[in-house]
Amino acid sequence: MISIIICSRNAIITPSLTENISETVGVEYELIIIDNSGNRFSIFQAYNEGVKRAKYSYLCFMHDDILFYTNNWGKALIHHFTNNSSIGLIGYIGTHFIPSVPSYWTSGPFVTAPHMESIGNQKYLAVYDDFKGENHLVEAVACDGMWFCTPSELFEKISFDHKTFSGFHFYDMDICMQILNCGYQVCICNDISIGHSAQSKADDIFYLNRDLFFKKWEKKLPINRGIEYIPNEALNRTNDLFKALYKLEKEKSSISKSKAYRTGKFLLKPISLLRSLFLATK
Repeated sequence: MISIIICSRNAIITPSLTENISETVGVEYELIIIDNSGNRFSIFQAYNEGVKRAKYSYLCFMHDDILFYTNNWGKALIHHFTNNSSIGLIGYIGTHFIPSVPSYWTSGPFVTAPHMESIGNQKYLAVYDDFKGENHLVEAVACDGMWFCTPSELFEKISFDHKTFSGFHFYDMDICMQILNCGYQVCICNDISIGHSAQSKADDIFYLNRDLFFKKWEKKLPINRGIEYIPNEALNRTNDLFKALYKLEKEKSSISKSKAYRTGKFLLKPISLLRSLFLATK
């Protein structure tokens, strides 16, 4: 019933992950491993290939460095989708707010991480939790790519945008925006527990994809879901703060690329070297 799609950094996934999936999923499934050990694909291309190969009604996209701590998570997932046909994506952690200027989903104060407040060395600014009673889902606008699932039929309308993006960043935020744009909900669940052992690093492609994402969706931003009780004034102030931070980032980048800055660094380099030698002899 579930096609599990993994873009693997190795030719095969680890036996421990294979065993973990088998023991916990609780429903019929298939594993689709896209071998990216040669770094031939972007994550967008790899996942589109996985979608082509999939035969089941639900698609689960996941990293190769996670483990499931909840038994029968597949049954819980299918129950959520069949119980509410308006849900287009279910993820594990994510945000309820994307501002109108370039940023990443972890940057804002409206983040939901049901089972953790940090992953690795990354600390979230806040953990928003609005799961009430037996409701194990809360609306969001973007979920992290470590694990998320969608009905396969949605890929008649959407796809991972390999024409706009490259590399391994912002595929998750972009697919969430596509799903929202089709009129479906993006949700975070709290009845499936997952462990994640690694963190991606921001490189040049990260910042390129970030700017491309916000250019692509600028007419739809800012956007929020699941935090309707927060006054618009507070959301507007938050968006203004993001604008100010982005302005500072651009100014810092402009200064660091200036001729005067590069000249200053060159002139100070011998002083820095002498200081290091002095400290080493103490």
